[in-house]
Amino acid sequence: IRLGAPREKCSVIPNGIRVSDFASLKRKPHPGYNVGFIGRMVPIKDVKTFIMAARIVKDRLPDSHFYLIGPQDEQKDYFQQLKILVENLELQDAVTFTGKVDVKEYFPVLDVLCLSSIKEAQPLTVIEAMVAGVPVVATRVGDVPDILQSDGIVVPPKSPGKMAEGVVRFLTKPRFREQCVHRARKRAIATYDLDKLIERYRKLYLKYAETEVPAWQE
Repeated sequence: IRLGAPREKCSVIPNGIRVSDFASLKRKPHPGYNVGFIGRMVPIKDVKTFIMAARIVKDRLPDSHFYLIGPQDEQKDYFQQLKILVENLELQDAVTFTGKVDVKEYFPVLDVLCLSSIKEAQPLTVIEAMVAGVPVVATRVGDVPDILQSDGIVVPPKSPGKMAEGVVRFLTKPRFREQCVHRARKRAIATYDLDKLIERYRKLYLKYAETEVPAWQE
C-alpha cells in the first residue's frame, strides 16, 4: 500500500499455528511462579534484557523461576555471555537453560511468557502462548502490538524494568491475568487457526482460477 497498491485490492492472511496442539494443553499446578522465554539464544532476541528483567522480578517475588527455552548453539559466544550474566546477577539457582525442547511440555507450567526481541515479524511463540492460556509480556516490534492488542502487555525494546513491571502485574493481579488470558485465547483461536488460514488461501486461489480468461491471453 505504501508503494502505491490500491488498498481495496489488498488483504492480509497471517501465518498460523495448529491451534489444537496448544488449545488442548492443561495447566499443571506448581509452587511459586514460572516465567518463560522461548527462542534462539541470539542477540536479535535480546535475551540479556529478559535476564535483567528476571533479576528485578526475583527481587520483588522471591519464589520466581525463569526458563530460557530454545537452541543454544547458533552463536555460542553469545550464549556464554548469557551464562556469565546469570552468574553476575546471582541468578544461578533461579534460571534454567533448557536447550532445544518441545515447548508444549513447558507451556502448562509457565505463568507468564516474555518476548524481548529487538526485531520480529509475526512471532508464532506469542500466538502459541495465547492459545495455551499463558499471558504475554512482549516488546513493541513487528506485528506484536496487533497480535496482543489489549490482551497482553507491550513494552519498549531494551527495557528490562518495564518488562519486569509487566511480569509482576500478571503474577500479582489474578483477575487482570484471567481477563487477558480469556480474551487472548478466544481471539487467537479465531484468528490464527492454520486450518482456517489454509482454507482462506484455497478460496483465494479458486476465485482467480475460476475467473474467465480473455481469449487473447489463452
